[in-house]
Amino acid sequence: MICDNPVRIWLIIGLISVLAACGGGGTATATAPVALKSIDGNWAIDCFPDGATFFKIVANFNQGMGSAVTTIYTDAACTTVMMIDPPQTMTYVLGEAVTVDGSVAGITSATQFDSTDTTPGPEFGEVDYDLVAIKDNKLYVGYSDGANDGTTPTLRPTQLDPDIVLTKM
Repeated sequence: MICDNPVRIWLIIGLISVLAACGGGGTATATAPVALKSIDGNWAIDCFPDGATFFKIVANFNQGMGSAVTTIYTDAACTTVMMIDPPQTMTYVLGEAVTVDGSVAGITSATQFDSTDTTPGPEFGEVDYDLVAIKDNKLYVGYSDGANDGTTPTLRPTQLDPDIVLTKM
């Protein structure tokens, strides 16, 4: 379950990308992917199912520091609050641009996103290796189910998750 794992919450929160640009002129020449420089701002995921419950996440990113609050609901309309998790905090670093296959929102370039959990508790200091991408006012994260679970740099996701999308507030 997504909400049972604070690390997965950060993987969900942390997703930004810039599309690779094409040059002009007589023949189009593709340039290298461009790494994202900032994800600063407030982002939210609205009423996402997680087994028998549903949740909303509101995240804030500000110059390498992040925080998020998850609210869990009992209904699909996200009107009946079951609980509000304590805020999660982290530090993060945006890394190099990488190519993704374009199967999610036509995005072909994502940025490496390494986050360190700074919330007091058992996951304190844990590092997650993910991808992020931004298109329009939407933030996408890496698909971390399966082998590429983000637990090491070599297990960083290689594609974006079509189901996890945050909207800039």
